[in-house]
Amino acid sequence: AHAEIRSNPTKPRGALERGNYGTREKAKDPKFQYPAKNWQATKISASQRYNRIKQLLTKRGVAPIFEEKRYAKNYHYPTPGQLFKLHQQKLEAKAKGDKAAATKKAAVETKKKA
Repeated sequence: AHAEIRSNPTKPRGALERGNYGTREKAKDPKFQYPAKNWQATKISASQRYNRIKQLLTKRGVAPIFEEKRYAKNYHYPTPGQLFKLHQQKLEAKAKGDKAAATKKAAVETKKKA
């Protein structure tokens, strides 16, 4: 077998040969071509990704979980000190028994008012 391969390494397979010692029941169509594959995805910005996800969620009837301000240019994530302060406010509200104020949304709204 090796001498044959060395003599003609580009010898085409027979019509009924297939892979490693496999055989076909009928010959493969010579005009058949597999579709071309394209793995290069186009890059999208964060706002485009946000809008795409927002559309998918609204189509499903689910409220969007992202806040638009996170994708605004001038938005800055809270510093560790600000996070600690928000956490303290939530704990104080929880200790008072105010469940509505203990939520994250209420803490953010109180921060906006201040």
